[in-house]
Amino acid sequence: MLPISDLHPQPIREQPVLDLDAAGARLRAQPAYRHVGHTATTLVRERDLRVVLIELRAGGYVPVHRTVARVSIQAVRGRVRLDVAGRTVTLGPGQLLVLDGDVAHDVTADTESALLVTIAWHGAAT
Repeated sequence: MLPISDLHPQPIREQPVLDLDAAGARLRAQPAYRHVGHTATTLVRERDLRVVLIELRAGGYVPVHRTVARVSIQAVRGRVRLDVAGRTVTLGPGQLLVLDGDVAHDVTADTESALLVTIAWHGAAT
């Protein structure tokens, strides 16, 4: 299997199967993971689709942000809390949350965690 860093955007049908565990291990080895508490890599980058793997240390925090398009957030490992429109949503392994575009949210990791985030645009991304 190719390392994530060796992948170049290709038509989806040509991309190899991605190893999330191996990609996560590489992210956890980065200085940003230790110093900031989280790090991420884009696994798939297409005109209308992004798939991003985010690794968070226990206590790691991603400040309030929003996306321009609909987004799904899937907990791969660990447990996170999201503040979404004043409501707290907890995600554990195998759970998925879908948010419409322009919905402000933040993320706090209760335990060492991994999230798979998919952003899909109708038509081409800007």
